[in-house]
Amino acid sequence: MIKEETKRESVLGSQGRREFWDALSKACGLSEETRGMVLQARPPVSRLCRFRTVGSNSLSQLRTNTLSFSSSLFYDDPLDTFFYVDKEALRAYSETIATMGMQRSLDMAASLLRQANLPGFGKLCDIMEATEMDGHSFFFDQLNCQIDSIRRIVQGVGYSLCFCDDPLNEVLWLKYANNHKGFVQVYDVNDPVRLLCGKEDSCRLCVNSDLSPAPYPVYYSNEGYDATRYALVLLLLREMPAEVRTECPELVRWLEGSIRWEFEKVTLVKHRQHEYDCEWRLLCRGSAEGRPSIQMMPSSVILGLRMEDDERRDVVDAAKDAGVKTILHACIDEKIGKLAIRPYWSAC
Repeated sequence: MIKEETKRESVLGSQGRREFWDALSKACGLSEETRGMVLQARPPVSRLCRFRTVGSNSLSQLRTNTLSFSSSLFYDDPLDTFFYVDKEALRAYSETIATMGMQRSLDMAASLLRQANLPGFGKLCDIMEATEMDGHSFFFDQLNCQIDSIRRIVQGVGYSLCFCDDPLNEVLWLKYANNHKGFVQVYDVNDPVRLLCGKEDSCRLCVNSDLSPAPYPVYYSNEGYDATRYALVLLLLREMPAEVRTECPELVRWLEGSIRWEFEKVTLVKHRQHEYDCEWRLLCRGSAEGRPSIQMMPSSVILGLRMEDDERRDVVDAAKDAGVKTILHACIDEKIGKLAIRPYWSAC
């Protein structure tokens, strides 16, 4: 038995995930100090496992070492990201902003926002009161009508890639690997050769050019994340007129900076009932032309214990084409009656 593949002691537990979440919850703004704090709090992981069903798309991605990000809009579970938005509060804020639009005055807008007592918006009011916008409209007519779609708006902001840190996770073999008929791509996080992106001149234009190859752990909780303030800022940025963006760059920078870590917070919390996923995620903020992806080479591929012969051959061939040196297979260890991983093929 290959101990490297079956060692479960390295799987991050609930305490480690909670400690990271507590640090992330304090993050706000664009400063390097804040970024450093979050990265320092991110726990290490040595292995990432991506459970797959066998199909033309998964085989093509395996063969080309491609990993495609997904928007939470298209996750199998519509409740995957555990956040909520207080729509009544959002409507009240929207009415305040609509009134401000009618006044066509930023200092009046700031006064109304102060009356609404929005948490963390004191600096925003200061910026608006110091900005001259005479003669420019400040309309946000579309805010209120978009509130009913706010969950989809929040979910559509960015993309993620989902992994597990345990190749022996029996629940995920059932859930994502077609009842043990699929396969698992295993990545050695400490091997710099695995990341194939960033080696061409064109990579500088990629949406993931600043993507850290180290993932974030998902936190599991019985309490969802309050994304109301995040939702409000997203709506403001979506509907802000072009003249306001031009005349008030500091306002735009403040709004963008105020939600710098909100995408991470929304994306990295799931209900505690999903704790068995042992999940980690690579994140890609913002939108992109088409579906964003990165290229990473697996250190090994694990074949499911119920795979059909022809599908097993297809996966093995695709893995060899990708340059994967080690292919393993899942089995039942009769001595203990549990899932185990054993060698299947190796080029070494």
